[in-house]
Amino acid sequence: DQKISPLTPVDLKHLMKKHLVAAQSLKRSEKYGMVAYHLSYALEFALKSCVCKHLKQPTYPDGGESGKFFKSHSFQRLYLLSGLQDLFDRGSPHGQTYDSFIQEYFGDDWTKMRYDRKKLKYLGDKRVAKRLYNTLIGHGQSVPKSIIGIIKRENKW
Repeated sequence: DQKISPLTPVDLKHLMKKHLVAAQSLKRSEKYGMVAYHLSYALEFALKSCVCKHLKQPTYPDGGESGKFFKSHSFQRLYLLSGLQDLFDRGSPHGQTYDSFIQEYFGDDWTKMRYDRKKLKYLGDKRVAKRLYNTLIGHGQSVPKSIIGIIKRENKW
């Protein structure tokens, strides 16, 4: 069994940026279903980077018994571990921003979209993909109000 090199917060942000670049390129090519897919990965990596900072970990936990808990694609689990509740919980200034993004994926485990034709069709809709894109990373003057913009501004990673 080969030992895995744990990811640092910098590694996680780098992976997030790669997925954002892919989403941007696919959006220009009008491949909207894949835009949603890459945006969900981008959010997952952003949340994992926030988890590292919040829990004061130099790398994302992935070993031992506790590592099993952290190996997750669950937006809800990662969100709870990330310490972002003060920014995005309902009633907070940006609660609706985060909530609306997650709801587009029909709940907690975004990876299930890969196996559901209706979800894939919905997420592949041009308007839905653009809304997800703008909510997560924004464009122009909306960048500071996007999920990633807020996390950066508040130095949560």
